[in-house]
Amino acid sequence: MDEPELLSRHEDGAELAMALWRFGSPLLALSSAPYGGGWGERRWVLAAQVAGGYSRPDPADHLAELARGLDLDGPGIGMLTAVDVRLVSTCREDGVMAAATVGISHPTWAAAETGTAEARAAEKRRRHQARRVSLGRMGRLRKGNGSL
Repeated sequence: MDEPELLSRHEDGAELAMALWRFGSPLLALSSAPYGGGWGERRWVLAAQVAGGYSRPDPADHLAELARGLDLDGPGIGMLTAVDVRLVSTCREDGVMAAATVGISHPTWAAAETGTAEARAAEKRRRHQARRVSLGRMGRLRKGNGSL
């Protein structure tokens, strides 16, 4: 597999990058991507940058539109990320290639709704603090101090 072809498009008032890998012959792949997920032969992989706050309810359809616009034929894999995919890092070792785009400025679960990561983190801190308070009160009660 070669380095990706780096492309760009205008969407939502921004210039957004895409990284495209085309394979000379189909590769057997397993993917959890919104487009081309599952197990099977794939002819291409597209990693498309989207604007922060992306909210389209149809990511698979969006990726299909991008694939048609690039004249991609046959089965492929399409992924979306807010990370600038021009910063893709690749590594090869023992006949295996890995490519990654990594964003760490706003870590969250891929399937989380907007704001959910922060809300979950706050709720986890609140529950942890409540548990510490409850355990502390239980300890005082066991020592014979009847007051809370």
